[in-house]
Amino acid sequence: MKANKQFKAAKKIATPSRAFKRVLWVELRQEFSKEYPGFRISWRQVVLVPLTVFVVVMMAGAGTYAYASPEVTQRHTLYPIKAGIESIEGKFHRNLESDMQFHMRMMDRRLDESEILFERQQDEENYLDPVEHEMIIVIHGLDTDDLDPAMRLMIIQTLNMHQVRFDQLAQQIIYDGTCGGPHEEMVRNKIGNIRVQITESGLSEEEKRALLESFLLEPINN
Repeated sequence: MKANKQFKAAKKIATPSRAFKRVLWVELRQEFSKEYPGFRISWRQVVLVPLTVFVVVMMAGAGTYAYASPEVTQRHTLYPIKAGIESIEGKFHRNLESDMQFHMRMMDRRLDESEILFERQQDEENYLDPVEHEMIIVIHGLDTDDLDPAMRLMIIQTLNMHQVRFDQLAQQIIYDGTCGGPHEEMVRNKIGNIRVQITESGLSEEEKRALLESFLLEPINN
Protein backbone atom coordinates (compact mmCIF):
# COMPACT_ATOMS: atom_id res chain seq x y z
CA MET A 1 0.00 0.00 0.00
CA LYS A 2 2.82 2.35 0.91
CA ALA A 3 4.51 1.68 -2.42
CA ASN A 4 1.27 2.46 -4.30
CA LYS A 5 0.90 5.78 -2.51
CA GLN A 6 4.52 6.67 -3.28
CA PHE A 7 3.99 5.76 -6.97
CA LYS A 8 0.84 7.94 -7.23
CA ALA A 9 2.62 10.82 -5.55
CA ALA A 10 5.57 10.52 -7.90
CA LYS A 11 3.24 10.34 -10.93
CA LYS A 12 1.41 13.49 -9.81
CA ILE A 13 4.68 15.34 -9.40
CA ALA A 14 5.96 14.13 -12.80
CA THR A 15 2.79 15.13 -14.70
CA PRO A 16 3.13 18.67 -16.16
CA SER A 17 0.58 21.17 -14.94
CA ARG A 18 -1.77 22.99 -17.35
CA ALA A 19 0.06 26.24 -16.68
CA PHE A 20 3.39 24.60 -17.58
CA LYS A 21 1.87 23.22 -20.81
CA ARG A 22 0.58 26.67 -21.81
CA VAL A 23 3.97 28.29 -21.19
CA LEU A 24 5.76 25.50 -23.06
CA TRP A 25 3.39 25.82 -26.04
CA VAL A 26 4.04 29.59 -26.24
CA GLU A 27 7.80 29.05 -26.14
CA LEU A 28 7.64 26.32 -28.77
CA ARG A 29 5.64 28.58 -31.08
CA GLN A 30 8.16 31.38 -30.61
CA GLU A 31 11.12 29.09 -31.37
CA PHE A 32 9.31 27.60 -34.36
CA SER A 33 8.59 31.11 -35.69
CA LYS A 34 12.30 31.99 -35.43
CA GLU A 35 13.33 28.82 -37.24
CA TYR A 36 10.59 29.00 -39.89
CA PRO A 37 9.59 32.68 -40.31
CA GLY A 38 6.28 33.26 -42.04
CA PHE A 39 4.93 29.83 -41.10
CA ARG A 40 2.23 29.73 -38.42
CA ILE A 41 1.19 26.72 -36.39
CA SER A 42 -1.79 26.48 -34.09
CA TRP A 43 -3.71 23.90 -32.10
CA ARG A 44 -6.13 23.66 -35.04
CA GLN A 45 -3.31 22.38 -37.25
CA VAL A 46 -2.28 19.88 -34.59
CA VAL A 47 -5.83 18.50 -34.60
CA LEU A 48 -6.77 18.96 -38.26
CA VAL A 49 -3.61 17.59 -39.89
CA PRO A 50 -3.94 14.07 -38.39
CA LEU A 51 -7.68 14.21 -39.08
CA THR A 52 -7.03 15.15 -42.72
CA VAL A 53 -4.52 12.31 -43.06
CA PHE A 54 -7.10 9.91 -41.63
CA VAL A 55 -9.76 11.08 -44.10
CA VAL A 56 -7.31 10.81 -47.01
CA VAL A 57 -6.38 7.26 -46.03
CA MET A 58 -10.05 6.29 -45.69
CA MET A 59 -10.87 7.84 -49.07
CA ALA A 60 -7.83 6.38 -50.84
CA GLY A 61 -9.65 3.27 -51.97
CA ALA A 62 -12.61 5.20 -53.35
CA GLY A 63 -10.29 7.77 -54.91
CA THR A 64 -8.20 5.11 -56.66
CA TYR A 65 -11.31 3.49 -58.10
CA ALA A 66 -12.83 6.84 -59.12
CA TYR A 67 -9.63 7.96 -60.84
CA ALA A 68 -8.96 4.73 -62.71
CA SER A 69 -12.41 3.57 -63.77
CA PRO A 70 -14.20 4.80 -66.94
CA GLU A 71 -17.38 3.56 -65.25
CA VAL A 72 -17.19 6.64 -63.02
CA THR A 73 -19.00 8.99 -65.38
CA GLN A 74 -20.46 12.46 -64.91
CA ARG A 75 -23.54 10.97 -63.24
CA HIS A 76 -21.58 8.80 -60.78
CA THR A 77 -21.44 9.66 -57.08
CA LEU A 78 -17.63 9.46 -57.11
CA TYR A 79 -17.17 11.69 -60.17
CA PRO A 80 -16.35 14.84 -58.10
CA ILE A 81 -13.45 12.88 -56.54
CA LYS A 82 -12.23 11.84 -60.00
CA ALA A 83 -12.47 15.40 -61.31
CA GLY A 84 -10.68 16.72 -58.23
CA ILE A 85 -7.75 14.30 -58.59
CA GLU A 86 -7.43 15.13 -62.29
CA SER A 87 -7.48 18.85 -61.53
CA ILE A 88 -4.63 18.44 -59.04
CA GLU A 89 -2.69 16.25 -61.48
CA GLY A 90 -3.07 18.89 -64.20
CA LYS A 91 -1.29 21.49 -62.07
CA PHE A 92 1.92 19.42 -62.06
CA HIS A 93 2.34 19.58 -65.86
CA ARG A 94 4.27 22.80 -66.31
CA ASN A 95 5.94 22.42 -69.73
CA LEU A 96 3.99 22.35 -73.01
CA GLU A 97 4.70 18.75 -74.03
CA SER A 98 3.78 17.35 -70.62
CA ASP A 99 0.60 19.44 -70.56
CA MET A 100 -0.39 18.27 -74.06
CA GLN A 101 0.13 14.62 -73.10
CA PHE A 102 -2.03 15.17 -70.01
CA HIS A 103 -4.90 16.66 -72.03
CA MET A 104 -4.70 13.86 -74.59
CA ARG A 105 -5.15 11.36 -71.76
CA MET A 106 -8.06 13.41 -70.45
CA MET A 107 -9.59 13.44 -73.94
CA ASP A 108 -9.36 9.65 -74.03
CA ARG A 109 -10.99 9.42 -70.59
CA ARG A 110 -13.85 11.74 -71.54
CA LEU A 111 -14.48 9.69 -74.69
CA ASP A 112 -14.58 6.47 -72.65
CA GLU A 113 -17.09 8.04 -70.27
CA SER A 114 -19.26 9.39 -73.10
CA GLU A 115 -19.36 6.00 -74.82
CA ILE A 116 -20.43 4.35 -71.56
CA LEU A 117 -23.16 6.95 -71.03
CA PHE A 118 -24.43 6.30 -74.55
CA GLU A 119 -24.36 2.51 -74.06
CA ARG A 120 -26.43 2.94 -70.91
CA GLN A 121 -28.90 5.10 -72.84
CA GLN A 122 -28.47 7.89 -70.35
CA ASP A 123 -29.97 10.77 -72.26
CA GLU A 124 -27.64 13.54 -71.16
CA GLU A 125 -27.42 16.47 -73.56
CA ASN A 126 -24.06 17.72 -72.35
CA TYR A 127 -21.98 14.59 -71.95
CA LEU A 128 -20.05 15.36 -75.15
CA ASP A 129 -19.04 18.78 -73.80
CA PRO A 130 -15.99 17.52 -71.83
CA VAL A 131 -14.68 15.71 -74.94
CA GLU A 132 -15.09 18.82 -77.08
CA HIS A 133 -13.38 20.89 -74.36
CA GLU A 134 -10.28 18.66 -74.24
CA MET A 135 -10.06 18.51 -78.06
CA ILE A 136 -10.05 22.29 -78.34
CA ILE A 137 -7.33 22.57 -75.66
CA VAL A 138 -5.12 20.19 -77.67
CA ILE A 139 -5.83 22.01 -80.96
CA HIS A 140 -4.85 25.34 -79.38
CA GLY A 141 -1.75 23.71 -77.89
CA LEU A 142 -0.62 22.74 -81.38
CA ASP A 143 -0.77 26.39 -82.44
CA THR A 144 2.91 26.90 -81.61
CA ASP A 145 6.36 26.16 -83.03
CA ASP A 146 7.77 25.15 -79.63
CA LEU A 147 6.85 21.46 -79.92
CA ASP A 148 9.37 18.83 -80.95
CA PRO A 149 8.45 17.67 -84.52
CA ALA A 150 8.15 14.02 -83.47
CA MET A 151 5.95 14.96 -80.51
CA ARG A 152 3.85 17.22 -82.74
CA LEU A 153 3.26 14.41 -85.24
CA MET A 154 2.31 12.00 -82.44
CA ILE A 155 -0.17 14.52 -80.99
CA ILE A 156 -1.82 15.12 -84.38
CA GLN A 157 -2.11 11.38 -85.04
CA THR A 158 -3.60 10.80 -81.58
CA LEU A 159 -5.99 13.73 -81.97
CA ASN A 160 -7.02 12.35 -85.36
CA MET A 161 -7.89 8.96 -83.82
CA HIS A 162 -9.88 10.61 -81.03
CA GLN A 163 -11.76 12.73 -83.54
CA VAL A 164 -12.74 9.56 -85.43
CA ARG A 165 -14.14 8.12 -82.18
CA PHE A 166 -15.93 11.39 -81.45
CA ASP A 167 -17.45 11.42 -84.94
CA GLN A 168 -18.57 7.79 -84.65
CA LEU A 169 -20.19 8.44 -81.28
CA ALA A 170 -21.89 11.55 -82.65
CA GLN A 171 -23.32 9.52 -85.54
CA GLN A 172 -24.56 6.84 -83.13
CA ILE A 173 -26.30 9.47 -81.01
CA ILE A 174 -28.05 10.90 -84.06
CA TYR A 175 -28.97 7.67 -85.84
CA ASP A 176 -29.68 5.46 -82.83
CA GLY A 177 -33.26 6.72 -82.67
CA THR A 178 -33.21 7.53 -78.95
CA CYS A 179 -31.88 11.03 -79.58
CA GLY A 180 -33.14 13.45 -82.18
CA GLY A 181 -34.35 16.97 -82.77
CA PRO A 182 -32.41 19.35 -80.51
CA HIS A 183 -29.90 16.57 -79.69
CA GLU A 184 -28.95 16.19 -83.34
CA GLU A 185 -28.52 19.93 -83.69
CA MET A 186 -26.39 20.02 -80.53
CA VAL A 187 -24.14 17.20 -81.74
CA ARG A 188 -23.69 18.66 -85.23
CA ASN A 189 -22.92 22.07 -83.73
CA LYS A 190 -20.11 20.51 -81.68
CA ILE A 191 -18.63 19.01 -84.84
CA GLY A 192 -18.94 22.43 -86.51
CA ASN A 193 -17.22 24.17 -83.58
CA ILE A 194 -14.25 21.79 -83.63
CA ARG A 195 -13.95 22.25 -87.41
CA VAL A 196 -13.86 26.02 -86.92
CA GLN A 197 -11.16 25.73 -84.23
CA ILE A 198 -9.01 23.67 -86.62
CA THR A 199 -9.59 25.93 -89.62
CA GLU A 200 -8.80 29.13 -87.70
CA SER A 201 -5.72 27.71 -85.94
CA GLY A 202 -2.13 28.30 -86.99
CA LEU A 203 -1.64 24.68 -88.07
CA SER A 204 -0.19 23.98 -91.51
CA GLU A 205 -2.61 23.31 -94.36
CA GLU A 206 -1.54 19.67 -94.40
CA GLU A 207 -2.21 19.31 -90.66
CA LYS A 208 -5.60 21.01 -90.97
CA ARG A 209 -6.58 18.74 -93.84
CA ALA A 210 -5.56 15.61 -91.93
CA LEU A 211 -7.66 16.63 -88.92
CA LEU A 212 -10.70 17.82 -90.87
CA GLU A 213 -10.83 14.59 -92.88
CA SER A 214 -11.37 12.59 -89.69
CA PHE A 215 -14.92 14.02 -89.46
CA LEU A 216 -17.53 12.38 -91.65
CA LEU A 217 -20.50 14.02 -89.95
CA GLU A 218 -21.36 17.41 -91.38
CA PRO A 219 -22.16 20.38 -89.11
CA ILE A 220 -25.74 21.61 -88.94
CA ASN A 221 -25.10 24.64 -91.12
CA ASN A 222 -23.93 22.59 -94.12
